[in-house]
Amino acid sequence: MNNHVGAAAVSPLTRCTKVAYMGNSETSTVYAAELQGIRLTLQIADEDAERANKKDRLIIFTDNQAAIRTFQKPIGRPGA
Repeated sequence: MNNHVGAAAVSPLTRCTKVAYMGNSETSTVYAAELQGIRLTLQIADEDAERANKKDRLIIFTDNQAAIRTFQKPIGRPGA
């Protein structure tokens, strides 16, 4: 928003929200923010597990196809 990039993750189950400011659009990309959002989600899950709230599975919702493909095939250049 207004040439600034950020990421967020929300867990309704744990009632936890994490946000990260990533800089302006000259120093960061929306693609990087999508990956940061996934990272924040994994942090929420990890912190919940440290409190002995282990779950059988973790479901992450994201709408960025490039970010999803990065996890499927972690080679190549960003956004490819």
